[in-house]
Amino acid sequence: MLGQTTVGPWQITTANAIEYGKKYGLKSADELANDPEMQARIAADFIEESYQKYGKRNPLAVQRYFWLQAFVNKQIGQGPWYESVLPGKARSQKQTGFYAKQVLLGSQFNSKGLLYWLHVTGDEDAIREAIKTWREAGYPVSAADVPHCKCDPQFQRYLLGLL
Repeated sequence: MLGQTTVGPWQITTANAIEYGKKYGLKSADELANDPEMQARIAADFIEESYQKYGKRNPLAVQRYFWLQAFVNKQIGQGPWYESVLPGKARSQKQTGFYAKQVLLGSQFNSKGLLYWLHVTGDEDAIREAIKTWREAGYPVSAADVPHCKCDPQFQRYLLGLL
């Protein structure tokens, strides 16, 4: 959610850190500052719950990590998917980029998205399933998206071959 304090490289909101950290004995988000293992556990729990609720690699499951309700209510993420997810001088909060698609494909902010890492591990079935899941959920990945992912050109060609 925009404007919230986050912890560590996983960018876990302090509210989620406390909620999901309870089962590990976490009492405050400050305890996470120097505990990357706990940060990863909490992030994994949050992602797993999202997958259980919305489906594995589903766009809404991925978007939930950032701010799902505002996206569903069309308050954020309605601009070109590859634009910054943060509002700026040139765009309103509503016209920000689509966080989930940036995580899936990569973007100018992180060129190695989820599909890239599935490719690196050789899991083509998972790539095809993710593309199918996004299409069926109403957020298809298209050939027009690929140039914006800023990923390796060889991977872009591979991805275009799948689409």
